[in-house]
Amino acid sequence: MNYARKISAPVLAALLIAGLIIPESRGDTILEADQLTISADRTVADGNVRLTRPDWSLTSDYLELKGQEGIEGIDARGNVTLKSEEFNVRGDRLSGTLAKEGAEGAVVLTLHEAEGSSGSVSFSGNQVELAIEEGELIRITIESNSELSSDDTVLSGDEIRANKGEEGWDFEVTGNPKYETDSTVLRAKTIKGTAFTEPKDSCQENDAISRKTIARGEVQLTRPSWSLKSDYLELISTGDT
Repeated sequence: MNYARKISAPVLAALLIAGLIIPESRGDTILEADQLTISADRTVADGNVRLTRPDWSLTSDYLELKGQEGIEGIDARGNVTLKSEEFNVRGDRLSGTLAKEGAEGAVVLTLHEAEGSSGSVSFSGNQVELAIEEGELIRITIESNSELSSDDTVLSGDEIRANKGEEGWDFEVTGNPKYETDSTVLRAKTIKGTAFTEPKDSCQENDAISRKTIARGEVQLTRPSWSLKSDYLELISTGDT
């Protein structure tokens, strides 16, 4: 029979150093907190929580892990911060599933009332779903009060889906979508394309890379000196054009 154990932070640190308390199914994960309650299929961490994986880490006020070997559900609450060398995201709450390190596929985590950044890209929304692979964001889905932006481009709408590709982030915006740069405002029923491109080498500037944006349904394009309305539009931009 397994009994729950409550372990103080100093005792936990000593046990971790001694290698006495890392369950086999969590050998790739270190969980620290002011208080831990551990049973066979559930771990509760309360106070100054820190969960460390090989390629990202999470801090919060409270955290629960549930599940068996190989996969665990996670629920973190209060001052949640999720970060790696490539991204940093904050929110009120986080939920999702943790697969054993080395398992195929991305880890998918959802944060509520979240904002964050990845490289030159910033994002925020009432609900932000992140797909993480080897410490890198490969997909961002934002719902309600959604915004995705870089230095010169802002996307907003009810829902934004963005997938990281070789030349930038491939995006689709639905629900009152808007695409905005310093010189252009584009509205339609749906807007999709590629933006937030990175230079291919140190000699190439971001604004030298062309971007293609497709707008469908009740399209409105506004420029400083003129405007356009149509049912369909393809916008190819390079820098400020």
